[in-house]
Amino acid sequence: MADEEITYNRIALSQFWRFAEKYGYTLELVGFDYRQKEMDGILSDLDNLGTNPFNYATSYNVVADLVAELPYRPELKHVIDVPSRGGRYGSWYLEMGAI
Repeated sequence: MADEEITYNRIALSQFWRFAEKYGYTLELVGFDYRQKEMDGILSDLDNLGTNPFNYATSYNVVADLVAELPYRPELKHVIDVPSRGGRYGSWYLEMGAI
């Protein structure tokens, strides 16, 4: 398997940093259709890049798995995702442009 080069959106990472700092939030990076090992690798990449606003990374098979868990995670205040999935999160959804 060939290594693929991954580039990260530094502007978005900066926005997440500012958001976390402003509100005192701990951020969790969530991925769908990724294995946990891959999510841990992304977290490590961001650490090495020096621009990692995320404290944790979690893998879910599908969006519905995260949605089902939301009522049982009182520490989770918001979910930021692509707008096309925003309605699935109900009151937890926060649009990226709003931060």
